[in-house]
Amino acid sequence: MYPVVILCGGYGTRMSPLTDHLPKSLIDINGRPFLAYQLAMLEAQGAQEVHLCMGHYADQIWEFVQHEPHNFKLYAWSDGASPLGTAGALRHIPVIQSQPFFVLYGDVFPLCNFQVIQEKFELYTFPALMVIYRTDHHGNVDYNNRTFHAYNKFKPTPAMTYGDYGLSMLQPSVLSVTDSSDLADVFAALDHNMVAFEAFEKPYSIGSFASLERTRAFLRARS
Repeated sequence: MYPVVILCGGYGTRMSPLTDHLPKSLIDINGRPFLAYQLAMLEAQGAQEVHLCMGHYADQIWEFVQHEPHNFKLYAWSDGASPLGTAGALRHIPVIQSQPFFVLYGDVFPLCNFQVIQEKFELYTFPALMVIYRTDHHGNVDYNNRTFHAYNKFKPTPAMTYGDYGLSMLQPSVLSVTDSSDLADVFAALDHNMVAFEAFEKPYSIGSFASLERTRAFLRARS
């Protein structure tokens, strides 16, 4: 299984006041930090190498992972004094400059099988794969007839009825399609030069208070 990068450096402003003094990745989920569930899920998926891209309150994340048991290689990278952005942070991880890798958003708990996703990625010559799902409202992905047409996080069109699930696979070359520090701009620049993996269930996340409660209930039922 290729390396997995978790993007957990955001400020989490939508989750204030929970994130006023805490990184979003450490928001409490039934007595455990959300990141603990992500790491346990990746271990169950067979991950061998995981990288954390940290930023906001990186010291708290680092303190947590040092005491969290896991059976894979775990590396932590910090933005330092100046935020690098999601794409910028990826460009600073040496090992993923020479091999494909997964990117997992730090506020998403995926239910997808990573091995199946990797197998699909390896079947195609596209430099990127995005896991998508059909939304109940306007999304950011134009996908139909099993074809990925476009992605735009900032200016979605009515044709964009699918959403970014929060899990992707990338070749290192995609990080050079634009100089932008935002991964959303990288995806937009790729345009239709991507392949989609459709998930048939809305992802569990902690990106809003409504989704946080939904995720808490789901993970409580699994424990």
